[in-house]
Amino acid sequence: MFAITIDSMKNIPILIILFLLSAQVNSAIVKWDGDAGDGLWQSGDNWIGNVVPGSGDEVVLDHSVLATSYVVTLPLTSVSIISIRISPDAGVGTIRLVIPSSSTITTNAFMTTGTGYTMTLERNAIFENNATVAAGTNLSIADSFRINNGARYIHRTRSGHAGWASRLARVTGTEDGTMEFDVPTASYVISLSGRTYGNLIFSSYNHILPVTYSGTGASPLIIRGSLTINNNAGFSTSLSADMVIHGNCNLTGNTSMFNVQNSTFNNTVRLLGNITSQGVLTKTGAGFPQLVMSGSAPQQVSITGSFLNNIRVVVDNPVGVALMASLSLPYHLQLVNGIIRTGATYTLTIVDNAVVSGGGSASFVDGNMTKTGDEAFTFHVGEGLEYAPIAISAGGASTDVFTARYARGNPMIAIGNLFEAPAIDHMSSKEWWTLERIVGIASRDVTLHTRTFTDATVLPELRILRWDGAIWLNVGNSATAGTPAAGSVTSNPITNFLPSGSPTPFTFGSISSLSNPLPINLVSFSADVQSGNRVLLKWELADDPNGNGRFEIQRAGSTNAFVSSCATSYLQGKRNYEYIDNNPQRGENRYRLKIIEEDGFIAYSTIVKVMNTTETDSFISLENRIEGDHVAVTIDARQPVKLSLILIDMYGRRVFQKQQFATAGITRTHFSMRNLSRGAYVLIAMVDGRKCSVNKFMW
Repeated sequence: MFAITIDSMKNIPILIILFLLSAQVNSAIVKWDGDAGDGLWQSGDNWIGNVVPGSGDEVVLDHSVLATSYVVTLPLTSVSIISIRISPDAGVGTIRLVIPSSSTITTNAFMTTGTGYTMTLERNAIFENNATVAAGTNLSIADSFRINNGARYIHRTRSGHAGWASRLARVTGTEDGTMEFDVPTASYVISLSGRTYGNLIFSSYNHILPVTYSGTGASPLIIRGSLTINNNAGFSTSLSADMVIHGNCNLTGNTSMFNVQNSTFNNTVRLLGNITSQGVLTKTGAGFPQLVMSGSAPQQVSITGSFLNNIRVVVDNPVGVALMASLSLPYHLQLVNGIIRTGATYTLTIVDNAVVSGGGSASFVDGNMTKTGDEAFTFHVGEGLEYAPIAISAGGASTDVFTARYARGNPMIAIGNLFEAPAIDHMSSKEWWTLERIVGIASRDVTLHTRTFTDATVLPELRILRWDGAIWLNVGNSATAGTPAAGSVTSNPITNFLPSGSPTPFTFGSISSLSNPLPINLVSFSADVQSGNRVLLKWELADDPNGNGRFEIQRAGSTNAFVSSCATSYLQGKRNYEYIDNNPQRGENRYRLKIIEEDGFIAYSTIVKVMNTTETDSFISLENRIEGDHVAVTIDARQPVKLSLILIDMYGRRVFQKQQFATAGITRTHFSMRNLSRGAYVLIAMVDGRKCSVNKFMW
């Protein structure tokens, strides 16, 4: 017995504070050793000291004693502790804490009371809440709940979570921590408004039958990891605020579903990672939501399931988006920033009555783009960094299907160099489009767009050319718009597209030799052996070059690869160039000219061959001059020789050939130019199948 005086009662508040501080300071850290072997929280032998943790204890589940994976099952009575940290060792295994399905406690089945991170799950830690309850919130987490990268909380209960979901940590190192919902009921409401999750997963393994998870709110939902919707699970939102997914969006099965808006709001789902969907992407409400691809690294899109209803897709990623499967969009594609790359086998399809907005040098489709329907449509296509749209007029049926693609390169080399002359003076050697009519029979006008890259100067003198399998046909110029550096030319109606499976190529031609150079147009490139076995290389341009491009002379032997041996820049106003190779290889030398334009476009000349001979080898040279409508040729040979004289026009076509015997010394011959068009020509002398001399001239 003891007595409390009036004076001592004055100190009672201080004593209480000291007692509470002492209790906090002296709280025990309790660890698991699993000696009981039953995995039960309430078995004292499972704990170091053989005492079950109490309300004044901090619990640590780790591998410091038991170096293997293990499961700890909570009791059917309430548990209260200060804090818990589940911290598996890397490489040892997992540690699982489980509220069993036999638990029916609706409030405080498991409770932490401390400050700071009172529940921490480290990598390979798993907390499963399997309680069979119809209502209530069986977890009570004081202060903060931290799910670190590689850890997982699984909610397999109908118990609420909104009361503690707001306590989830948002610090670095929790972006890849996982919150998984796998409830035993057909529907469940998720706390979304103003929430921040790491990985967010929706599953239906526990219920087996389909489960719909839904949520609403006026504050943003932030998913710092990935959103995963598994088979038989659906995620349906009526958020009026944005949803931001920093990681990937995955619909893993054909019965998974993401309903991005089931109400009237025009919300945005902003995705910074990849999207893979085997299920259904849709919206069922009256709102007009949008899915925005806005990452800062290249994003991948693989949607092999259904894409339904009015969801606008926005591309706003400066480094672009790549299709990993063909994609069909039913409503609206908005091209803001970034290139969509479809690859060699995939296509981006815009269905009947769907639209595309935006588009330009900052955002287009590099690869195949398909349109279904009868409306006029512009295919926002390009290649590399070059935006080059092609358009078709309205007509046909709603089932008509066209696929367009753009290519940078020389269509005369890649496809064919024959075109309708003399109506067409010359054609582009740097770009073409293909337009495949897959379904339909109606005629369509085709519109090609010019840019600085096109090298057009007079739009009315341009013509659209269509390859028919043998020759580039002139399909006219029914209308022009804009300027040569940013304009368009429209063809006459076209009915005879190549059959489905064979895309029809289109490019530009010019009716005038004085306008529309179209490319840096090489008239000729020749190589001729000089005295001392030096090789003189000459080339001529059809027009004055623009910009700051350059030429490279490349040389190779009969079998080895080409190597650049000389480089020179364009000279404004200069069309004729030459270079002497003082050290050719012995035997055959192959030369080609590499043209590198200011915008990075690269083209090559044809390959010319010469022999580096010794003094005892046969050798010829020839000169030619115009005499009226004839060309007089003088052949200077060191010994008698039989040679072929071949005349090539500026488009690389062989227009004349004759066999000629030359004696040692001077031999003279001639041929008529009477029926040939005016322009640049190249005369080649061949001996035993090798080129010995090349002369160019103008007729």
